[in-house]
Amino acid sequence: CQDIIAEQAVVFPAITESTALAAAAFKDLGYNADACTVHLTDGTAVTTPVVDRWAQVDSIMDPAMSAVIAFEAEPSSLTDANRRVNEMMSRDRQD
Repeated sequence: CQDIIAEQAVVFPAITESTALAAAAFKDLGYNADACTVHLTDGTAVTTPVVDRWAQVDSIMDPAMSAVIAFEAEPSSLTDANRRVNEMMSRDRQD
């Protein structure tokens, strides 16, 4: 499935082999795909975690991390954010 999409130069799939197909397809269309693949080839890619309830986790952690990075909160404030994430993740999914 990802190979079919890759060969159409629509997206860069998650499967490594399919990504190589996509890069070749984009090149065939005259696009340089290096900006999209350099971190994969260099081994410096950072994957986004796949997490159940990601939007909820992000709604807690994004402001908490932003406050720490902006020196508006101490790093120790992340303990409370972590507690809130753990509580949210332990609740029944219908909450």
